[in-house]
Amino acid sequence: MRKRSQRKLDAPAHVREWLTRQTRSFGPDRFARMLELHIYINLCLKARYAGRLKGKLKKLENALGDFFSDDQSDPDAPIHMAQRIEKERKEMNRRLKKCEAADCS
Repeated sequence: MRKRSQRKLDAPAHVREWLTRQTRSFGPDRFARMLELHIYINLCLKARYAGRLKGKLKKLENALGDFFSDDQSDPDAPIHMAQRIEKERKEMNRRLKKCEAADCS
């Protein structure tokens, strides 16, 4: 069986850079959470409660941070998760706007 590092180097050119990157800032786990955020925020909450969400994004991010946080031993974990959610939500919205501008549907 080949080693993982060898498989990365043998990968096709169009995925090799993504597999060998040292930073994993927007790897598969983060994109999966972005999809979850898109479903929860854009497809569910905004569709039903758009008027009530105005000006309450910080509270929503804090609630989602508490929901997604899985480290019960760290009392600051929900706060850190809420900060990550804010960053991911902004990245998600940036990507959605870019896609809408290019008509990616």
